[in-house]
This record gives sequence, structure tokens and C-alpha cells, in this order.
Amino acid sequence: MGTLFKYIFYIILVVLIYVIGKDIYDGKINEDTSVLQVSSDAANGTKSTIENGIKKLEEEVTSIKIESTKKAE
Repeated sequence: MGTLFKYIFYIILVVLIYVIGKDIYDGKINEDTSVLQVSSDAANGTKSTIENGIKKLEEEVTSIKIESTKKAE
């Protein structure tokens, strides 16, 4: 159980690093940005990244189900 939490923590950490790095590269984070703004942007970016991933996963599962029913017929 502890290993599962460790992997979940690492996944969240990687997503946060990705979102913050993307914002720095896009110019949304600079010298004048406060810690509160960065954390707010990171939370929103993480949420949208996870939501997009879930939507794509649901689409893939749906397409696999459709393909498997077509093959069964």
C-alpha cells in the first residue's frame, strides 16, 4: 500500500513540474510572479491536464468497446 502512495506522489510531482515548466516556458511565470499565482496556476494546470487525460482515456475505452462489438458480430 505504501508503494502505491509513493507512485501516486511521484506522478503528481511529475505533473506539477511539467505544468510549472510549461508556464515558465510560455512566459506566464517571470520574476514578478508571486508564489500564490504560481501555485494557483499550477493547480489549474494540473487539474486541466488530468481532466484531459481522463477524457482521452474514456474516448479510447469507448472506441475499443465499439471495435470489439463490431468484431463479435
